Amino acid sequence: MKSSKPIKRNENLLWLSRDHHHGLMLGWKVKQGLQNGTDLREIAAYVHFCWVHAIMPHFKDEEQYLFVALPEKDGKRCLAEAQHAYLKQLAEIINDGSRILCEHIFEEFSEMMERHIRFEEKILFPYLEQKLNSEELNKIGWQLEQTHAVKFVDNWHHEFWKKRAEG
Repeated sequence: MKSSKPIKRNENLLWLSRDHHHGLMLGWKVKQGLQNGTDLREIAAYVHFCWVHAIMPHFKDEEQYLFVALPEKDGKRCLAEAQHAYLKQLAEIINDGSRILCEHIFEEFSEMMERHIRFEEKILFPYLEQKLNSEELNKIGWQLEQTHAVKFVDNWHHEFWKKRAEG
């Protein structure tokens, strides 16, 4: 089995890398819920909870402090912004109680969430670390520290992602 080396991340971007754990867990829990046959309304409620309390604040931080550090037409910035927009559209569909939900939208949401996070961790963040000087990175780190005073706690009341014992 191939072991992957941990990514060495600039300390000023660690806030965002830590947030990514929540996004990856959200995607994994959605997939597990689908495999377990969880009612889609329950999964949608959980997506909404995570979206409001973890993902949207994270996206806001990236859009306000990180993406703007790159030129507007930068390809990697444009891709990250497009991925955010697409994930927002998917979340709106999931969170719109008037729509009939189907498994496909949840699968697409969880797949896109993982793809987006992998892109940021493996491509965008190293690119930013290379492009930005230490003063710019320190400023971003200070801004992120201010917004991360309150940590997200995943205290969802029903662990639908855990396999239920039959009986």
